[in-house]
Amino acid sequence: MSPTPGDSIHLLQIDKPFIPAWVVFGKAVVTVTPNGPDDGGDFGPNTPGTQTSGIQEAINYVAGLGGGVIRLSRGTFNIKSTGQTTIIIPFNVPIRILGSGRGITILQAPFGFFYLATGGSQNTNPIEIGEMTLKTTQASSSAGGYFVLGSSQYGWANLYIHDMDMYGGGNVGAGVFNLGSFSPVQGGAPLTNILLKNLYINTQGTTNGNEAYTFPGIYADSFVLDNVTYTNTSGPGVGFFLVYGGVIVWKNSVIDSSYPSYINTQPYSTTPSPTATNQFTKLVLDNMIFNNNIYTGSQAGFIPLDLIVSNSIVRVVGPINSGGASNITFHSLVINNVFISEEYNSLVGGVTAEIIKLINVTVPNNNNQNNFGEALLALALPYQSMTINIEVDGVFMGTAANQSIVPLQLPVNTSTITAQYNIKWRGLGAGGNWYLGNTVYTDPNGFAQLVNANPSYFLSVDFEWFDISNKIVYKVLKNPNVPSTPAVPPSGTAQVNTNSYPVEVYVSGGLATQVQVTRYGNTYTVWSSSSASAIPPLVVRLNSGDSIIITYTTAPTWVWLSA
Repeated sequence: MSPTPGDSIHLLQIDKPFIPAWVVFGKAVVTVTPNGPDDGGDFGPNTPGTQTSGIQEAINYVAGLGGGVIRLSRGTFNIKSTGQTTIIIPFNVPIRILGSGRGITILQAPFGFFYLATGGSQNTNPIEIGEMTLKTTQASSSAGGYFVLGSSQYGWANLYIHDMDMYGGGNVGAGVFNLGSFSPVQGGAPLTNILLKNLYINTQGTTNGNEAYTFPGIYADSFVLDNVTYTNTSGPGVGFFLVYGGVIVWKNSVIDSSYPSYINTQPYSTTPSPTATNQFTKLVLDNMIFNNNIYTGSQAGFIPLDLIVSNSIVRVVGPINSGGASNITFHSLVINNVFISEEYNSLVGGVTAEIIKLINVTVPNNNNQNNFGEALLALALPYQSMTINIEVDGVFMGTAANQSIVPLQLPVNTSTITAQYNIKWRGLGAGGNWYLGNTVYTDPNGFAQLVNANPSYFLSVDFEWFDISNKIVYKVLKNPNVPSTPAVPPSGTAQVNTNSYPVEVYVSGGLATQVQVTRYGNTYTVWSSSSASAIPPLVVRLNSGDSIIITYTTAPTWVWLSA
């Protein structure tokens, strides 16, 4: 079904209409019918032997009227033109081209199909193409064309391509479906309010290593791929190359090809400011099946990317992976509600991020694992010395049959780059192996051994792991803060913990009658004596904002330490 004015798509809790209610495609509504095996269709007077097709004639006609709707009847349109693109959509004219359904309306051409013409600005009038099948008829991969090509440094707005099957494609340099164009002046071609929905490409082994879909040099301003899948036995799948910022949502799809898909950005030697809106990119992968990886290609160093994976199934080792480049560092990596199926596989390999979160990740018990261990998080060394913040909550890792379970593997610091970690971990799993480089620390108590043997790597640790093999809960706490010890205040005077973290107060001696703690406005007595006497060795925990009150005739001594 094509959208009607007022239809909307859901993007990060923001509803944006694809086609604004005031947009009218034009009064012209025309129909094109197949005319036989020797031409591409008939529009108006009989036009036998046309090289492009009656489709082009219809487009030119409605464009002359300021826009319109072209309906393609059931049947096969045989396009004889041998160009890489044969049907030209005019620049900035509202055009809607709809077939009668996938497999019902079929366009055949030797190499290519739709080309979105460009001008000196962004194409803002709506373009819709959908409900048809495209097939290339070439016999070899020596040449090829595009299913859809839109290459402009000025970008596109209000573009809706949907419900199409595409077969073949041939040997082209940048994917058989190409949208975007590198622009160092503007910092990426803006894709504004773009929806690609219910698209399937099968390259039939003809693309010679090129991507099925490619989006080079773009700035993503509400760019959604919904049920966009492919079969590419000779090359990669989707390539988001040199993205200059914005939000990309790819959902309800399968990541699968003979080579990985790709995401990278304009490279930076230093970290750009997170407020630089035309630099940071957010890629949201929702309700996906990972049958292959997403690589960062050959790009090394800092990638200003926030990558979010949610509600997905992983069926491959290391779905988020460097592909061999070094020191790859995202701004953030969030993985939420992910199930790792089949054999035991990892999530992250050769990549790190300033912020890493794993929430509700499940690796089930499995008896068919490979004979090697893959770490859930196998992190890279960052591009420069920095702090990595890791939060893991609700992670379950089942018993492995033929290999060890590896929750975490950290890289070894070098003389020029050091990584330090703040780790908050809540997990449940079989006895695991914890790595620093190639050095392994084995449960029970493996993670504690790792921390104790390498204290300089960890700024703070709040770790809890239920070892289901040994039925033991392990906890590791490390707080690097060293609070100053204040002077004991006058008797009966509250001393507030003004630090942003909890402290433990070790108090003893003196001559006192009571020790009290005030928390959330309530005062509690933790020690008392009917007559002034020495306080026995006592440990009092104060959260941030709590206070301690000692009533005494001779001041006791105390020491404040981080809790």
